[in-house]
Amino acid sequence: MIQQLEELFSETPQYNKLYWILGQYNNTYVIGPNGVGKTTAVHFCLDKLKIPYRRINMMQCLTKQSLLQAIVNEISELWNQELTKISKFSELIIRLNSIISTSNQKNRRAYIIIDAPQYPQIEFIYLQKLFALSEIKSKTCSVNFIFICNQLPNIIEMPLGITMIFQSFDEELQIRIIYAHIMYRAIMLEDYQVQKQDNVRAFAGQVAKDVFVTFSIITTNLNNLIQIAVGLFENFIYQCVNLTNEEQLQIRQQYLIARKLLFENPFLQINSKEFKDLIEEVESQKNPQQKSIQESKKQQAETKTAIQTLEIQKIKLPKLPSLILLSSYYASRNPEKTDGTIFRDLKKNKRQSKVKEQLKVKQKVSLYRLIAITQSLMSINENKEFSIEKQQFNQSVQFYQQIQLLSDQGFIKVHHKKDDILNKIKLECQITEKQAFDLAAELNIQFNEFLSAF
Repeated sequence: MIQQLEELFSETPQYNKLYWILGQYNNTYVIGPNGVGKTTAVHFCLDKLKIPYRRINMMQCLTKQSLLQAIVNEISELWNQELTKISKFSELIIRLNSIISTSNQKNRRAYIIIDAPQYPQIEFIYLQKLFALSEIKSKTCSVNFIFICNQLPNIIEMPLGITMIFQSFDEELQIRIIYAHIMYRAIMLEDYQVQKQDNVRAFAGQVAKDVFVTFSIITTNLNNLIQIAVGLFENFIYQCVNLTNEEQLQIRQQYLIARKLLFENPFLQINSKEFKDLIEEVESQKNPQQKSIQESKKQQAETKTAIQTLEIQKIKLPKLPSLILLSSYYASRNPEKTDGTIFRDLKKNKRQSKVKEQLKVKQKVSLYRLIAITQSLMSINENKEFSIEKQQFNQSVQFYQQIQLLSDQGFIKVHHKKDDILNKIKLECQITEKQAFDLAAELNIQFNEFLSAF
C-alpha cells in the first residue's frame, strides 16, 4: 500500500507542492471535499519529511475547553513536557514561551493537525488563539497547525471538485477557482474575494488537470460528463487566469446554454453526431458575430444582471431534499468501472442494460460511490452514531453520520456484520428513477434547480 501511495503521489503535481509547503513550517490550511485524500496526503507527506505531528479530530472537540485540553495533551506528547493546570489559552501561551526561551534542545518543530470537516463549528476566536500559539517560535522550536476542512469561513461552501491548499487564514485573497460538481454537466467559473494572491497555493499551473483528477477520484466514472465538459470548455480552462470580465460573462452564458441542452439529452455520447451538433449549437448561440450588436449587448446585460442578483448568495448548497433525490438518482444509474479495482468484492457489479430506452436501476451501490453521494450532505451537522465500527475505516465521523441520514430517510440500505471490513459492506440504493421523479413532483422540486448555482 505504501509503495502504491508513493507512486501515486509522485505522479501528482499537488503533492510536490504539498511537500514544499509543509517543509516550510508554516500554518497551512488544506481544503477540499470528503474522500479526496486530504488527511491521507498530509499524513503521508509529514511521514516522508520525518516531521513529528499529532492529529486532533474536531468532531470530538466541540467546545473551547475541550479543544484547549486536546492541544495541551498533544503538545505535551510532542515536546515531552508535562503541561499541568492550564485552563486558558493565555496560560498555554505563557508556558510555551517559557519552554522555548529556556530550552536548549534543537529541532523541536512539530505540527498539530486540526481535522475539522465542518469549519463553522470552530468559532473564529478559537482560530485566533491557535494562531497566537503558532507565533511562539524560535529558529529551532515551533508548533505549527494544519487545518483540514471542507469550507472556507464565511466565503464558500466547497462543492465536490477540487482540493486546494491555503497558507493564509485572516487575509482576504483574490483568486479565481475552477470547479466541477458531480451533478454539473459542464465546468463553471466563479470569482471569490479572499486577499493577497501571493499567499495562496492553489496549484495554479495544474488547476484544470487537478479538477479532472479529483473529479474522477470522487465520482470514479462520470466519464461521459467529464468528456462533455472538456469538449465544451477545454480552450477556456487553460486560459482562465487571463480572462477578461467580458470573456467570463461569455463563458457563463455558454455554460447556461450547454447545461440546458445537456439536461434535455443526459445520455449524449461523446464523439456522436448529437454531441457535435450540441457543440455547434452552443458555439453558434454564443458567437456575437452571428447576432446583431444590439441583441448581443442585451443578452450580456441580462446575464450580468442575473449574476449580480445571485452574487450575494455566492455558491450556497441548494435545498436538501433536492440534493438527496439527485444524489440517489445519479448514484443508481451511473455505473463505476473502478468498483472491481477498488473493492474486489464488488467485481460482479455490472451495469444493467437499457430496455426500451429506460435504464434499469443498479441496486447495489458501492461505499466508494456513497462518498460522492454524501458530499451533498456536507452542510448537515448531525450527531448520530453509525453502527459500523468507525475506527476500522479511514473516513471522517461525519461521513458515517451522512450515510446514517441517507439510511434514515430510506434512500439507501446498509448491510453489514460486526466483523465486516471496508470491502465487505453492502449498500443498496433504495430509490428508483421513477420514485425520484415522483417524489420530486410531490415535493415540487425541479431537478434543474440543483444546477442553478449562479
